[in-house]
Amino acid sequence: MILYPFLQWWVVHFALAISLTVGLLGCAAVPRQYVTMAEPDATLTALTAYPEKYRGKVVMMGGTIVEETQHAQYLLLRVKNRPLDEDYVPHRPWI
Repeated sequence: MILYPFLQWWVVHFALAISLTVGLLGCAAVPRQYVTMAEPDATLTALTAYPEKYRGKVVMMGGTIVEETQHAQYLLLRVKNRPLDEDYVPHRPWI
């Protein structure tokens, strides 16, 4: 009889530990190899003004989804350009 509550406690804590581990490891915004490859200080303005300068290079752009439209075979996303912070997460405006 004493074994059942201990086993239940152990299973719950084990499941919580696994969930936290997977959640924390899976939340990396951008893999490190792409961060080191990316051109520093690339902006949407620079990309549109001088596209040849960035051809064949890795750039990192940030954005937030403004609108989603579901069609039969595809999902259309409207994205608003946002600057990235030091963790490569797009800044969201305070509304």
